[in-house]
Amino acid sequence: MNNALLSVRDLRVYYEAQGRVIKAVDGVSFDLNRGETLGLVGESGCGKSTVGRALASLLQPKLGQILWEGKESHSLSRSESDALYRRRQIVFQDPYASLNPLWRVRDLVAEPLRVHRLLSGDALTQRVSELLDLVGMDERFAARYPSELSGGQRQRVAIARALSTEPDILILDEPTAALDISVRAQILNLLLELREKRGLSILLITHDFSVVQSLANRIAVMYLGKIVETAETTMLLETPRHPYTQMLIRSVLPPRPTGELPDLPAGEVPDLFDLPSGCRFRTRCPKAVEACAASEPDLNAWKEDRHSAACFRAQV
Repeated sequence: MNNALLSVRDLRVYYEAQGRVIKAVDGVSFDLNRGETLGLVGESGCGKSTVGRALASLLQPKLGQILWEGKESHSLSRSESDALYRRRQIVFQDPYASLNPLWRVRDLVAEPLRVHRLLSGDALTQRVSELLDLVGMDERFAARYPSELSGGQRQRVAIARALSTEPDILILDEPTAALDISVRAQILNLLLELREKRGLSILLITHDFSVVQSLANRIAVMYLGKIVETAETTMLLETPRHPYTQMLIRSVLPPRPTGELPDLPAGEVPDLFDLPSGCRFRTRCPKAVEACAASEPDLNAWKEDRHSAACFRAQV
């Protein structure tokens, strides 16, 4: 897409274990546009966090292209690569594990600015104060250690640190999973405000449909290393086409349960060492037929206006 800040093409990340290969990410493609939030959702183990780590250069893909403003990441010059590290930041699920427990908050927030030699002295101190204020934390928190903060406060520090280099893209890996409901709402409101003020592009990695509904413009659903459905948020939540997406949405408990348990995906998740032939979801799918075992549907197997699903029977 012309407006794409980030384009991912046929991304593949494989691991070797016990002499066999696990295809954690197996041919993922998508675009992230300027000022857009793309929600990447799916069950634990589907590969969504691996995608985020590959985009953050925390692991090396087996194959595929990662294009930043149309340029492949491996073809960037040294200065362009340094600039990319500043423009792309990641916030992890567990804010305590991602913050050095021996450093004070002011040093944690200042670290990227020091590493990239952007500020020093009084200017650095002032910038740290501004960043803490931006995420709703005042001066008294600057001298504290992570162990002296609540989970929500730690995540605010992690977000302040990620914003310190004024990135264009934030990769958020389950940013609210470890937080209680009230703090979760505060963090989501903060991210919405920052996106509007700064025009941030956000890749939101989560299993929580309530989070993507609040923040994402578009959703891509992953299952066993592949994207199986993608559409604008409202469209996908109101008219999901892939049976896996339908099951995920039905499995979410309503705010006021009626006493009936929601439908859950049938069967067990296949062994990653021995994936089914054809459609990977067919062994759990109530709509599966013989054709589903014969060949694997691509993301455009069913396609309508801005809505795609990797399913031969999406209209059934």
